[in-house]
Amino acid sequence: MAVVDANYYCRARRNVECAFGILCRKFEIFYGFIAVGPDFVNTIVQAATVLHNYIRRRDGFAFEDTLNCDNMLAIESRSLVGQQVRDQFAQYFLSEVGSVPWQNNRI
Repeated sequence: MAVVDANYYCRARRNVECAFGILCRKFEIFYGFIAVGPDFVNTIVQAATVLHNYIRRRDGFAFEDTLNCDNMLAIESRSLVGQQVRDQFAQYFLSEVGSVPWQNNRI
């Protein structure tokens, strides 16, 4: 992998981890082990994302929510399945279907 590609994926992973950190602060289900299959975890994350976006539109944008992305779990504690799910979301949010024009300027 070229250095440019590695930097691109590193930045994308950080964006996904920051977004997931914001979800963790809003929804307690993400603080512990989620004892469901990967497909249902995807549904839970998507539902939480929709709820988060709805709340943001209803209540307004709280800039403080985006400042602290340090509450992520240590890499050593992540399971292989969790890493695979994270990578699937990263690929989706980087694709033409899942990306939004402003995403690299906001987080």
